[in-house]
Amino acid sequence: MIAGLARTAASAKRMPIEIAAEISRRYGHDFDSVFYIPALALIGRLRLGALTDDVHHLRDIERIVAPYYEGKKQTLGPRFGNPGGQFVFGELARTTGRPRYVELARVAAD
Repeated sequence: MIAGLARTAASAKRMPIEIAAEISRRYGHDFDSVFYIPALALIGRLRLGALTDDVHHLRDIERIVAPYYEGKKQTLGPRFGNPGGQFVFGELARTTGRPRYVELARVAAD
């Protein structure tokens, strides 16, 4: 119990950006299927990269979503993906200005 309280107290002293950086080391490193929660992890990494001026996050996320960007994998289907997972493509469109990401984001609307 006391160890848990000590961890909570230590966490409370950290800045939000430090917590975000720690979380980003664990989450947002795969996107095997286009689902909401993994998409939010990728978006979180994109935003962390923007806040810290670290382009590594953007480059890594573009590598992760490349199979969808290149058309090698579908974003939606009867057994995979959901419209909420498309949010990451909208965020990438906003961040990069690339029309292909807009196309991918629109898949959910069609």
